[in-house]
Amino acid sequence: MLKSFNIINVLLVGLSLFLISMIFFLSNPIDQKNSNSKLVIFAAISLEHVMREVISSFESEEGIEISINYGGSQRLARQIGAGANADIFLSAGMLPRDFLNEIGVVKKTSVFASNRIVFVSSGDFPYEIKNTQDILNIPLQRIAIGNPNFAPVGVYAKDMFEYYNIWEFYKDKIIYANNAADALRYVKSGNVDLAIVYDTDVKIIGNDKIRVFDIIDERSYRPIVYTAVEIADANKSAAARDFITFLLGDYSKEVLKRKGFEIQNLSATSEE
Repeated sequence: MLKSFNIINVLLVGLSLFLISMIFFLSNPIDQKNSNSKLVIFAAISLEHVMREVISSFESEEGIEISINYGGSQRLARQIGAGANADIFLSAGMLPRDFLNEIGVVKKTSVFASNRIVFVSSGDFPYEIKNTQDILNIPLQRIAIGNPNFAPVGVYAKDMFEYYNIWEFYKDKIIYANNAADALRYVKSGNVDLAIVYDTDVKIIGNDKIRVFDIIDERSYRPIVYTAVEIADANKSAAARDFITFLLGDYSKEVLKRKGFEIQNLSATSEE
């Protein structure tokens, strides 16, 4: 009899704990809301120094938590195309966006910034470069560019070499980096003579340890535009639209300009 009584007590205690847990879970809408409102963004690594500030302000104003994954735009596009969870894709260049559009995962695209590419060298580089043809007269051993298969900055660099008909001459001297930031690290460490990076990457670190040769004609490579892509069937469509609207707004424009991006003469309209 005593044994049966103990078993009943144990069952009642277990049932009580279960009911208490369920009541706590159901009465805790804040935690559920935070989980449901999380927005997933994939972004070009060249935007990292901008997005930290923009995202912080957006999260404070909207109460929406953001998870962001940085990388080379073309690599990120392939991940999204393979089914990676993303609500927004912030791409450096149109090629990654076009890839996603071809496979039918783009809902809307907005252009929000532009950029340029420049040559950089270490601070003790002994030569002057006044125009692109000057590099032909310099005994260069290694030049770092982004890998065109993963990073649009490499596509723009290759565009430039081909525009001046010097790709064949330099292709065996090219060291491929995962992205512009890595190419910049190669030149700062002395592993390469020159690198081709985004103008904004240089402005982040300043010019005290490197030399910048801003001599690349913008006609020699395709336009470098940054696009905000709303992914079709995104889990957080409403939050995605809110973020893109914020990104196109005055506050974000001020941050982009301060970080060296160009926003003038850009189309603020979105296309389906």
